Amino acid sequence: YVIGLSRDVYVLGLAYFFTEEEQYAAKAEELLNAFFINKETSMHPNLNYAHAKRGIVDGQVTGLIETIHFVDLLDGVQLLDGSKCWTLKDQELLESWFSHFLAWMMNSRVGKEGAKAPNNIGTYYDLQIITYALFTQDTILARSYIKNKTVKRIYDQFSTDGSQPYELKRPRSWTYSIKNLNGWLSIARVSEKAGINLW
Repeated sequence: YVIGLSRDVYVLGLAYFFTEEEQYAAKAEELLNAFFINKETSMHPNLNYAHAKRGIVDGQVTGLIETIHFVDLLDGVQLLDGSKCWTLKDQELLESWFSHFLAWMMNSRVGKEGAKAPNNIGTYYDLQIITYALFTQDTILARSYIKNKTVKRIYDQFSTDGSQPYELKRPRSWTYSIKNLNGWLSIARVSEKAGINLW
């Protein structure tokens, strides 16, 4: 659901941005309302049970990977700016949801494990923290996180020859190396919005 929802909102945002036809914004608002705003249908702002193993563990750090698609979703939301269908109230409520999700990511057991993850899980954790902080207009948090956490992660993850030791240890190391590098490219792009050049 997260992948499909995020893809659909992103595409609908693009369609509205380039055509200015409200039908695309209206459909995006319908999806966003159902998933994030309407209290009867919305997802709780946590991943307490992501990748759970019944009888063993409620939720695992690997579950944090599931919401990396929200980064694309939020790009789509930005493209709805100016639409009559996407109101200031909608924007405020969505920002509130992501503010609560950001707090969960930074303070929960699963979230704290994500912050410590040395491999691509940690990379995509950082991408989400920075993105959600910027979306909720907490530029101070985004800048502080990049400077104090993300920069250190670069030196932890990359050898001087550019290889990624944590990913090379894993089965399917080529796939994971590419995935991790894509995460870093996204972090560098979003960090520019916080006024920090990681390139």
